[in-house]
Amino acid sequence: MLASAGALQTAVLEAIALRLGDLARLAADPSTDDRRVFTTLQELEGHLDGLRSNTTQFNAQLQRLLRVEGTDQQTFHEVKQATVVYLNDFLGDLDLRVRIIAEAVDEVERHDIVRLRQRALAGAELPRLSAADDPGPEWLHHRRTRWEGLRAWFRPDDGSPARAEQLHTVARRAIVTLLQALDRLNESRRRSSGAAEDLRELARWFAAAPTENDAHRLWSAAFGLGSARHAHLQHSDPELVPPGTAWAEAPPVPVSALIRTSGRTERFGRTGKVRDVAAVKRARAQRARAERAELEAARQALATDGPVRLSRIGQLDHQTFQRLLDLIGGALGAAPDAQGTRRHHSGDGQIEITLWPAEPGPPAVIRTSHGVLTGPDYLVRIDTRTGARGARSSEVGA
Repeated sequence: MLASAGALQTAVLEAIALRLGDLARLAADPSTDDRRVFTTLQELEGHLDGLRSNTTQFNAQLQRLLRVEGTDQQTFHEVKQATVVYLNDFLGDLDLRVRIIAEAVDEVERHDIVRLRQRALAGAELPRLSAADDPGPEWLHHRRTRWEGLRAWFRPDDGSPARAEQLHTVARRAIVTLLQALDRLNESRRRSSGAAEDLRELARWFAAAPTENDAHRLWSAAFGLGSARHAHLQHSDPELVPPGTAWAEAPPVPVSALIRTSGRTERFGRTGKVRDVAAVKRARAQRARAERAELEAARQALATDGPVRLSRIGQLDHQTFQRLLDLIGGALGAAPDAQGTRRHHSGDGQIEITLWPAEPGPPAVIRTSHGVLTGPDYLVRIDTRTGARGARSSEVGA
């Protein structure tokens, strides 16, 4: 079918485009032979007829192929692959060739198409008869009708879809139909499965079991049934249920899910030991006392009886120095009052620092175990709400 003349042939579309190009060149040159115009127009109409008949024939052959019965799966699979590949190649070039043909139709019509048909009539050299029996008008009417059919295929005048789109429809439908037919063939070739067939297959397995133990294992694997492992379970208070009570009348007994897999009920182990956190509490309490002692020592070391120059502080340990820097930084970040004085409280509210602007003079030097700080010699006063006052002397002025 693919090799027959009824196939969807891309060469037919290419031949139509070539003949339209020849007609455009002949129409543009009136000096050419009219016989060439006639033969070119006849070839164009022949290719159009071939395209129309090929499309119909291909679709009919495809439907007949799909109705063929008794074809083995391998043969149909090969036919399906060849046909689908062929149709994909055809669709890949279809849009471009249809657009080329539509542009060629416009190119021919830009010339005098009526004059072109008159030249074709002259080139046909029809027999000269009387006016009543002149075949010329009918021949021209037939050519005009064929040209309108060409336009309907590739460039309709009324804006309706071109008939060339039918090639798309035929090719796509053919691909989908082939794939569906192959699926149906696969389903028909596949052996049906059901409960009855499964039981028959299981019976064949039982018949082929080498030993009785193998048959029992097959039974357990197939049906999951076993002995009544829960028969030994008793009510939580056995005295409430007389020994002669039938099982259907006795109250239900909870059955563990583990009996199904392991044959045993749940076993509750001992409760996990509670972690002894006494050592952790002691360590945390000791660390908290040490931090409070360091904070109290820093308060005592930083507390002053009045305004003191930073240059008079002298040497501090590193922890106390860090807290002094925090207090000074907080005071410098606070807004000054009308006299330029800045105040700041610590986060716990236990320490208040008052800072006055530094006056011109030598810088203040504070020494610590980690280094030396040099900066403006501010006048500060540090008050603590708890703890003893420091023994530093107050000094106001330079």
